Amino acid sequence: MPIHLIRHAGTGRELAAIEAPTYARAVEWALRRGMSLMDAAMAGCDLRGAFLAGADLRYAVMVGCDLRGAYLRRASLFGADLREARLSDAILPGADLRLAGLRDADLSRADLRHASLVGADLRGSILVNAKLDGAILDWRWSDVPIEVLRRLRHGSAYTPAIARLALAGDERPWAWLETLRTCGGALGVLSRFVRPGDNAPAELRRYAGGRA
Repeated sequence: MPIHLIRHAGTGRELAAIEAPTYARAVEWALRRGMSLMDAAMAGCDLRGAFLAGADLRYAVMVGCDLRGAYLRRASLFGADLREARLSDAILPGADLRLAGLRDADLSRADLRHASLVGADLRGSILVNAKLDGAILDWRWSDVPIEVLRRLRHGSAYTPAIARLALAGDERPWAWLETLRTCGGALGVLSRFVRPGDNAPAELRRYAGGRA
């Protein structure tokens, strides 16, 4: 079987050399033995379907990593660089994604229930049909309000607003507020998803009233 090297992203030093049929199995082996993968260099790695529950992946460099269907329940991805990563159908309930770089990442159908995304860069990310129940969201960029409005039972009423948000882009944090102020009821609807500890703007939090 091939030997897979796991290296430190900053220094390049070898963290582990593991004999396994695939890189994904090597990472699983390391985690089963209590190894931390903090700051690991894993860009472009194939971790499809890997069992990574509770993994310490803080600040790991995982740009373009394929994590489709990976099991990451309660994993710590604090500050991890996941730009352009493929996380569709990934299992991430309770995961710590605070300050993670998720720009242009695919999170479609990912299970993000009760995950924390505060401070995560979600610009250009795909959240279509992701499970967001109980998640502590990052409200700076338009991807979150777009997806929340899109999946509402009567979401078609907000189709024009969603289209305007998509075209406007994210030139600065919370710029989407300017568009939704003129869409009757949109901010009130979004306020239902405000949670204690998130970074919802004060205007949205006022709609939430005593709920957050």
